[in-house]
Amino acid sequence: MAHFTDKKIGTLIVTMIVIMLSFVLIIFATKKSSVDNYLVITHYNLNKIAEELKTNPSYTHQDFEYFVNALTRLADSPDSIIGQTPRSLINIEKNIANEQISNVLLNTCSRVSMFLNHQFHYEGIKFDDSDPNDKINNIIFTISNTSNQTIQKIEGALTFYDAVGNIVRVYNLGTNPNSPIPVSGINNEQLDTGTIIFGMSFAHGDKDPNPSIRFRDSLIRNEPNLRPV
Repeated sequence: MAHFTDKKIGTLIVTMIVIMLSFVLIIFATKKSSVDNYLVITHYNLNKIAEELKTNPSYTHQDFEYFVNALTRLADSPDSIIGQTPRSLINIEKNIANEQISNVLLNTCSRVSMFLNHQFHYEGIKFDDSDPNDKINNIIFTISNTSNQTIQKIEGALTFYDAVGNIVRVYNLGTNPNSPIPVSGINNEQLDTGTIIFGMSFAHGDKDPNPSIRFRDSLIRNEPNLRPV
């Protein structure tokens, strides 16, 4: 007759609990796998699948969003849906969403990095009316490179607002890639050689057939209280 000590009984109970939990996990995983596999989309069962997923705890709110996006995106291509399972469409949409947000992240980091490593200063507008038939508005600005590397090119926009916040004019500005901006002395001990002045020429629209452009460019020349951002 076998005798069990308290220590052995404790070990046995722990072992039984582990075994029971393992069975539960296996059953849950099997159930989830079977749900994912038998819900194959046909021409006629999407409503039934939707009802099934509503009460299935293995599908999250994010899964539902991916599934809806996939169905919406592929609605015009039935062959891309028929024979798939909800889980396979969810995974496809998830991969697409991850790739898109990764690209957004990369572009955002590039833009923010530029803001962190340079200073922009609007100097003013110089008007060139030497040719009455071809008047020019010259936008003057300076860029200071506050990073520890040469900046090859910067692109952006300068927007003028009136006193009540309406946009009057937007000028797309950029530096010349053939004239990179050297490192400035603002954040290091080097000489302050990283501040460069630029000028970009834009046709003055006083003769433009669009009355809106004529009006906006007249404000650029005649309204002293415009706010450049």
